[in-house]
Amino acid sequence: MVRKRCKVADIIIDGCFVGHWNSCPVESGLYEDLDNLMNELSTVNLASGRDQWKSKLDVDGRYTVGALRRLIDKKSVPSQMLPPMLWHKDAPIKVNFFIWRALQNKIPSMMALRSRGVELDSTCCGACFASDECANPILVTCPYASAIRDKLFDWCGIKHQTFHNVRDLICFATSWGRCSKKKKKKKAHDDMLRAYMEPLEI
Repeated sequence: MVRKRCKVADIIIDGCFVGHWNSCPVESGLYEDLDNLMNELSTVNLASGRDQWKSKLDVDGRYTVGALRRLIDKKSVPSQMLPPMLWHKDAPIKVNFFIWRALQNKIPSMMALRSRGVELDSTCCGACFASDECANPILVTCPYASAIRDKLFDWCGIKHQTFHNVRDLICFATSWGRCSKKKKKKKAHDDMLRAYMEPLEI
């Protein structure tokens, strides 16, 4: 183009191209690219007024991170090993991220350090010394973690539950809040999860 900063409205008038080329696209091997460009521009409807950015992810044209995440989740290959990860907007992002890493057993632990080649005298859980220290004992099966969880459940008025791993805990958390009769307790339940996970992250 003679003017590199020209607008589409300057060169497409009534569906016809009225611009000028510095070199012929056919001779420079760009005919296919030009043809694709013209096909895309044929669907463009110009209107009077200021230019606006619009997203195709939502019907209202507004871009949101949530809409993009739903699109990525939809196109991603579902994992058979991990439960659906629901990011809670009211929880601090570091808590959401910590839970996501815990589901993958990638939080800092003795077993994680050993897997990276760090020599350790012991990999036992530092609280109960009953099992190797990894995500599941730290957050779920360790008697210390279980006692904290039971007290939080009592505080929120939730019946005690038995969990075998982080997956069980997250599956319970994501499904419990969908019960219509328990909507009033949902905020307390979310606060409980945040209180349970945040101290253990340190």
